[in-house]
Amino acid sequence: MASDSLLPMELDRLEALKRAFGGHEHAALARLLRKLGRARPPDASSLIRFHEALLFFRAYPPNPEVLQLSDELLQSMPKKIAQLRRAGLDLLPLEEPDVSGIAGTAFSALFTYDITRWLAGKHPRAVEIDWDGYDAALLGPLLRRLHPFANEDLLVEANIPYMDWFRAAQGRINRESGSDLAWLVSRIESLPIPAADRAELFAQAKIAIRWELGVGRATRTHGRLPGRNQVFFHHGPLIRRADVSLGAELEAPAFAIDQLSRAEG
Repeated sequence: MASDSLLPMELDRLEALKRAFGGHEHAALARLLRKLGRARPPDASSLIRFHEALLFFRAYPPNPEVLQLSDELLQSMPKKIAQLRRAGLDLLPLEEPDVSGIAGTAFSALFTYDITRWLAGKHPRAVEIDWDGYDAALLGPLLRRLHPFANEDLLVEANIPYMDWFRAAQGRINRESGSDLAWLVSRIESLPIPAADRAELFAQAKIAIRWELGVGRATRTHGRLPGRNQVFFHHGPLIRRADVSLGAELEAPAFAIDQLSRAEG
């Protein structure tokens, strides 16, 4: 392995520092982050480990330098993913549910109809139906609603061309002018049935939605709470569960409570 690659030993050390707040090794954390930031990822798994560690130190920085470095290195994630792609390496680990949401990646998932409708409206250019490996037979109940003549074919034919019927209902103009998902949501919304029935109709189809995340705030990499100008720097270790006494906490004086306005809440 080339010397400029992320080494497992260095990643192990970085992850160990997550439990060493206030320790002597933390003085070398910024240097280690810079070294890893210059390295190229040998595979998706190594990049995932680096990304998760950066998120931790962005959330729990021991000092301003580590906070700034973590932010800068998180900004470099799409570039490192592009390096993996150019090298022809497997990127599927980046789409696993436990780690999905990294900037510059995509993932597919089954969402509820309400979330799907929201995504189609909020991110119209980034979301689309994931037809890859989809069982088109699941479209049957939907097709009965989408095309006036589909029901006759569904009742008598043995080998039903479900996708042909979907495209026929969609029409060439709609197919060429927009996404399959946007058209489908608009058609479902136009059905004269209760909202709960629309959601159930969509759920029966088990349509996966693929989301090209890009580099925006919808990613875990760049997600930030607005208005957080003050940062708490962790000079000591995080509290362990064994360090907390429920009895002592219950007997301690009550915390002061600030009543917020409805807008602040």
